[in-house]
Amino acid sequence: MADLAARELLDLWERVGDLSPQRRALAVAEAMAGEPLGARPVGVRDAWLLGLCEELAGPALEAVASCPGCAEETEFALDTPVLRKSAEQVVARGAVRLGDRRVAWRAPTGDDLVALEVLEDPGAAAAELLARCVEGGAVPTEGERAAVAAAIAEADPLAEILVELTCPGCDRAFSADVDVAEFAWWALRDVGRRLLAEVDALARAYGWTEPEVLALPDRRRATYLQLLAGGAGDR
Repeated sequence: MADLAARELLDLWERVGDLSPQRRALAVAEAMAGEPLGARPVGVRDAWLLGLCEELAGPALEAVASCPGCAEETEFALDTPVLRKSAEQVVARGAVRLGDRRVAWRAPTGDDLVALEVLEDPGAAAAELLARCVEGGAVPTEGERAAVAAAIAEADPLAEILVELTCPGCDRAFSADVDVAEFAWWALRDVGRRLLAEVDALARAYGWTEPEVLALPDRRRATYLQLLAGGAGDR
């Protein structure tokens, strides 16, 4: 996994900020991997995004979900290393037997999600994604789609992460969908903003340029900021 330096993180944040969510997720994952990932299964992409989350925010992915019944918020946390390890189970291709037919499929890719994000209707997007992933021109009937979709979902456990929760307010059980791409973007955005604030503070205090500030090791930069906060670094 790439260990991005401060300068690289700031450049990446600036470069992907105006991209659409799926294009941004793919660009960030590819920056971490150092290779193209668009044709790889979504879980492979998201494993790299989880690696970024772990690098920037630690091994716990903390989130809050609202109960669909009473709107009470439920906090939960996921173990990022455990999630990343599940990418080892990703199966790129397979087939299901539907009566006397064998329907071959492939796992959805990052390129698929980029192509489909223009579709605003979730139902239409899901139907189009399934059509793209069924190979050999074998179009499943309406009754067969669930079996094909289930096989595809099982093949890539990171493509859709559902967490089963119980509302602390009304005891209702519900599922929360964890958007790995969104978490990675939030982590990168927060670090980008923090780095700019650090550059601003140290440039004002010491007259350093942005490259000089970002070239400092993280611990040393943090120490200078602590000195400033305590008044010892005032000039």
